[in-house]
Amino acid sequence: MLILSWLARVHDRVTIVGAWLAALCIGAITLLYCGEVVTRYFLRAPSSWSAAVAVYLMLGTVLLVMPHLVMQQDHVAITVADYLAPRAAHRLALWVLAASLVVCAVATFISYEETARAFSRGVRTTDTLFIPKWWLLAPVVYGLGSSTLHFARQLVRLFNSSAKAPKAEASVG
Repeated sequence: MLILSWLARVHDRVTIVGAWLAALCIGAITLLYCGEVVTRYFLRAPSSWSAAVAVYLMLGTVLLVMPHLVMQQDHVAITVADYLAPRAAHRLALWVLAASLVVCAVATFISYEETARAFSRGVRTTDTLFIPKWWLLAPVVYGLGSSTLHFARQLVRLFNSSAKAPKAEASVG
């Protein structure tokens, strides 16, 4: 069990680093847009690449912060615990976490397959930068895969807990 606790701590730290990187992406997007405004409207020299980079950073932002939101149970939720008996709320929470785990795991697998395919075929984007497409798909695999692990850990914790559910929620996320 000691190795699992250590792996869980490492996973949590990687997740926190990902959230910080997402925050840096937001800052970079802000700087890109401000710089683009200056170059486009004051210097009359718009860049051809800033919009594409901003879109890529937005993708990275969402996928880097997603595991942190799942870890903190801070994702979109519809609380039903107030309307159900504790035992029913606990069961519902188990089912919702199990469904979230399965959906995330399947999405991770599909994303991994597409990333591997893009890597092996050397597929590039069709925008102004023509970067390898797997660079954009790899964060999808990380975000979904890490979220899958967090859902699995939450499911195990909830399954091992008493019949009361501290947060019985039907989650969308």
